[in-house]
Amino acid sequence: MDLNNITALAVSPNALWLDVVTAAMAAEGVACLQATSYSMESQPAVDVVLVDFDENREAALRLVGSSGLGGQTRLVACSSTSEPQIVVEAMRVGAREFLAYPLEGAQLREALERAERDRLEAESSSDDDCQTLLFWGAKGGVGTTTLAANFAIALREESGQPVALADMNFYLGDITTTLGMEQKFGLRDAVDSLDRLDEDFLDALMTQHSSGVSVLAGPDQLHNGQPVGNAQFRSLIKLMRKRFRYVVLDAGPASTQAMQSAFELANRVFLVACGDVPTIRNARRFIEQIHTMNGHGPRIDVLLNRVRSREQIDEAQVAKTLGVPVSWRVPNDYSRVRAALNRGVALAETGSPVVRTLHAMARDACGKPKPKTFDPWSIFRGAKVTVRRNDG
Repeated sequence: MDLNNITALAVSPNALWLDVVTAAMAAEGVACLQATSYSMESQPAVDVVLVDFDENREAALRLVGSSGLGGQTRLVACSSTSEPQIVVEAMRVGAREFLAYPLEGAQLREALERAERDRLEAESSSDDDCQTLLFWGAKGGVGTTTLAANFAIALREESGQPVALADMNFYLGDITTTLGMEQKFGLRDAVDSLDRLDEDFLDALMTQHSSGVSVLAGPDQLHNGQPVGNAQFRSLIKLMRKRFRYVVLDAGPASTQAMQSAFELANRVFLVACGDVPTIRNARRFIEQIHTMNGHGPRIDVLLNRVRSREQIDEAQVAKTLGVPVSWRVPNDYSRVRAALNRGVALAETGSPVVRTLHAMARDACGKPKPKTFDPWSIFRGAKVTVRRNDG
């Protein structure tokens, strides 16, 4: 079981104890923060809290009993003695586990695996009503941001439900430029404020588009700071899933470690590609990576963008190469798409035929039936037709 997504905190006034526990957690692939006092004040929310019961048992008992944690957080009492009285006292005040110190590998791993199962169960039960829809470009320049932004607008119109659109470019975002919006806050502010971020605070950091879509913008200036970690990204997406019925993520062509959480939490990935060989090759690599996610990968919809009416694309060959069928074909409408981008308006304002495809995708995403298409030749089927000859 992969334990990389677990977040942990070790609590003890003993610096050596903290270092030993941190090293043991690192050996299991878990990053562990340290607290040098028996207090959870100003500490970030984590999945596992390990508390030293040897240094000051009374303080440890007070911490476990009054921490106000619980739910997904697993409180673990650690002691060099396993006397029944200590174990019972720890469990009585709220500890979920009791581990002998120094921590033994197999015992620690079993406890962490239980914590990971708790975390996954909490994720699956707390936001079942939300769909996370991720747009990923097989390479740069295939139109991922334009499609993601305008799909979110179509989804808001088709569903009538709250829709969030998040720009996952941590260094320089494009969505607000695409939609002609001015931002005050955005993704970097949300990540930097995760320790105090709640739904109200998140709303304040998002920018409202005239369509009703709430946009979490990427940085509007080049950002060269610390990269966002996988656990931070997961926490942010989880909060958006609680707040919105639909969360649309514009991942662009990014493939950073932090994006792992997005792929794990996504219900569906729209894989944006064009018909050229390099793009299809990258798309195949992406699909192969998704298929390694132990059966928990999202549904993949292959989206061919900029399809020309006279262009002959062998979709059967593309599907054979990718291992999945082509789900959507977006017509090429370069002039109107470029005009919309230059004006900073939604594609719906230009009358672009691309919008029809995006609305079909949105109807499918929110479970609406496909509209019936009218066949103008149907009125002649079955009718008796008389042909008169005119000899002039």
